[in-house]
Amino acid sequence: RLERLLSEEDIVDLLAVAQSMWDQQVAGHNRGDLQRQAQEKGSNWRTAYLHTGDLFSLRFPALHNKLRTAIFETDAAHWQLLRGRDPSRLNFRTVECHEYGPTGQLTSEGHYDAGSLLTLD
Repeated sequence: RLERLLSEEDIVDLLAVAQSMWDQQVAGHNRGDLQRQAQEKGSNWRTAYLHTGDLFSLRFPALHNKLRTAIFETDAAHWQLLRGRDPSRLNFRTVECHEYGPTGQLTSEGHYDAGSLLTLD
């Protein structure tokens, strides 16, 4: 477990971009998408897909690098899943910001995203 990986400034910046995506109804964030999310997850949970258009790596290069460093260092210390893999060929498949209301939450312990080598929550 990595405590406080994101700084307060990182969190504020990410939330501001997520809110902007919801407000501007960026692809994946328009009214129809939000209604589908509400049907699937309930009205107390919405998601901003920060990887859309490579936004995350372009808008947050320092955080992108910080997360990659933490992933590679943690993997080397604990799992060695990435050993022998070319780091230049590894990328973030999805980067999501989830906003939960009073009853919104992840519903399962050990959550992971199928198709991803690592899931970081």
